[in-house]
Amino acid sequence: MKRFKEKLAGRVAASAAAAFFVFLLLLVVLELSLPACLIIGGLVYPVMLLVLKPVKKIGKTEISFLEDGDLLHQKLKEAEEDYKRLCRAVDGIEEPKLREKGRELIRVAGNILQYLTDNPKKIESAYRYIDYYQETAANILEHYIKLQEADLETEGAAELARKTGEGMTVMCHGFEKQYEKLMQNEMLSMEVDLDLLKQALISEGFGEDEFGMKRGETE
Repeated sequence: MKRFKEKLAGRVAASAAAAFFVFLLLLVVLELSLPACLIIGGLVYPVMLLVLKPVKKIGKTEISFLEDGDLLHQKLKEAEEDYKRLCRAVDGIEEPKLREKGRELIRVAGNILQYLTDNPKKIESAYRYIDYYQETAANILEHYIKLQEADLETEGAAELARKTGEGMTVMCHGFEKQYEKLMQNEMLSMEVDLDLLKQALISEGFGEDEFGMKRGETE
């Protein structure tokens, strides 16, 4: 909120400065009448406010070009916040093996977040991941950190820590599957391109030994 107010104040100040500059230019240099200068200068102010208004983007894509762009933007922001929570929780884990699992988890989560940023149209297909999987993972690790800070040495606490480790392994596998699912179209497209390239090379007499095929043969 504070950052928003600072940006708004900057826009207002810049717009007012531009309007005042135009007013002085018209009055002193062009020697127009005072009423005309006031009218034109007054029009410059709202125009500059509009021009300086920040454009919402997801990656390099303006949300105005996306269907349900505002919703996609909101969902990505939620994903970013949960990712930050996940990173903070992992940084606080003291047990080395568990921390290593956590780092693998945030590596995959980071890849997914970057992919969604670069491919905003895929955000809709990741709603389940954003609204449940990543958020739940962040909640679990935050609860683990609280347990760690409580410094309990009971059997129940040890069992919960063990289950957390097992859960992180499952979560990491689930995140990988989600990432693979998101990239399925790209993987299929790449596979088709590779097959076409292979057949083109074979038809020209290249790579017959490597592919185990003779010219004119098809798979």
